[in-house]
Amino acid sequence: MIGALFRFDIPFDAAIISNHSLIIARRQGHDLGLGSGMSIMSHEESQPARRRPAQRPAEILAAAERVFNRCGYDRATTREIAAEAGVSEGTLYNYFPSKRAILLALIDSTAESWRQDIECIHASTLEDAIAQLIAARLRFAQEHPLTILTLQQAVLDPEIGRHLDAMVTRGQDDLMARFRALSASGALRPIDPFVAEEALGSMIMGLTIGIELAAVGWHRQPLSPEEIAHALADVLMNGLRARPEEKGTSHES
Repeated sequence: MIGALFRFDIPFDAAIISNHSLIIARRQGHDLGLGSGMSIMSHEESQPARRRPAQRPAEILAAAERVFNRCGYDRATTREIAAEAGVSEGTLYNYFPSKRAILLALIDSTAESWRQDIECIHASTLEDAIAQLIAARLRFAQEHPLTILTLQQAVLDPEIGRHLDAMVTRGQDDLMARFRALSASGALRPIDPFVAEEALGSMIMGLTIGIELAAVGWHRQPLSPEEIAHALADVLMNGLRARPEEKGTSHES
């Protein structure tokens, strides 16, 4: 089954996550809820009296995401983030020592969501598996529009840049390993796994940025994530050359 080929074990645990407070929380057995299916309370829904300490890191990250989107990274403050999360600034510092540490943790949560999206693929063909992955990443971009902000800060702040580069490198190595396995199994023709990974990764990154620009009216995005994903998976797997049965037809309305 293609799903099994596309989904094999790549070690991913707290040891590769550099944010100190996340490592401590995971070692203590707390569920931070930072994957693609994470449950994020809105500010209005949060109930400080009922919350458990184990929930606070995820709530602080969700609040930070809202503040970053509303104010931008530079203008956002830990005091605003704490207020948005319904905790004191001192409580925030118990989990995250700085605003930079919060952004690094959000980068880590994106990496974890990528891993979970791959693990959730169930498809009978490689094309469907790739379409599922692309659609999942585009939905994540719609729900968590921080890609442009993160890239900007990675250019301006060397520590954030190194952290993001390490995350991207792990993702590239993961996808290349999967493409090697698919090629060895006969599901793909012999290919350079780096080229295959760059083609898929660049598609996803470009569309992620496009989705964020569309949200502020800068970019035309008329299709759903699923429609875009299936169209791109088709192009990636079958190329642009018309099939005999398609010659003379057009998708233009």
